[in-house]
Amino acid sequence: MTIPRMGELGLPPVCEKLIQRPRGLFLVTGARGSGKSTSLASMIDYLNENFDRHIITIEDPIESRHTSKKSTVDQYAIGVETPSFIEGLRRASRRDSTVVMVSELRDLPTIEAVINAAKSGIFVFSTLHATGAQAAVNRVIDAFPTTQQDQIRTRLSTSIVGVLAQALLPKIGGGRIAAYEMLVCNSAISNLMRENKTSHITSAIQTGGKQGMVLLDDSLFNLWKQWKCIEADVIGHAQRPEEMAARIASSGHR
Repeated sequence: MTIPRMGELGLPPVCEKLIQRPRGLFLVTGARGSGKSTSLASMIDYLNENFDRHIITIEDPIESRHTSKKSTVDQYAIGVETPSFIEGLRRASRRDSTVVMVSELRDLPTIEAVINAAKSGIFVFSTLHATGAQAAVNRVIDAFPTTQQDQIRTRLSTSIVGVLAQALLPKIGGGRIAAYEMLVCNSAISNLMRENKTSHITSAIQTGGKQGMVLLDDSLFNLWKQWKCIEADVIGHAQRPEEMAARIASSGHR
């Protein structure tokens, strides 16, 4: 299967800049079947084509095959090259990897290992089932026992680079198209994480347009406005369906 380019998928342009960071954690979130694996493969392929990195993917199963280009790419399948995500991360660390992709954060030990890897100087990609960037941050924090959550808020605030949330919709004329929410972890959002004010993250994204941030509902509205998706699908995927319906009704764009 040919791996699509980031531009072909319509990924937010700021992604290209964020994934060049030397270390940190980049999360891709969304419902099952929302195209998370395709977005990850596209970003890995971009790094592979343009930078000298040692990239290791740890997947269950391997969904896209990468051939080493400018980077060296090694792929571990769970149950074949490695027994678990955690052991895969250990092996990746021993092999001096600079970029690691963990296909899914399924449990607390994996989440903790990924955050440790991101803090240690590796750039880590992973996916999470969450409906938006704010929900993704909360899900990571809530995976830890209450007694550890203050500590993990601080660690997460200094390791997370960005969160890409996506939804896949039927496209008018055939095929499917993605809507995206983009969180860029700036100092203001880091402070919200540390201070247990994650309920304000959505508002921070709304005001962060100059830094490349966008809300999922704004992305959905634009797909409708550009006649790429029908009204019912846009409302059905919105974070705030009633507000989206009212916004469409009052837009005068018919």
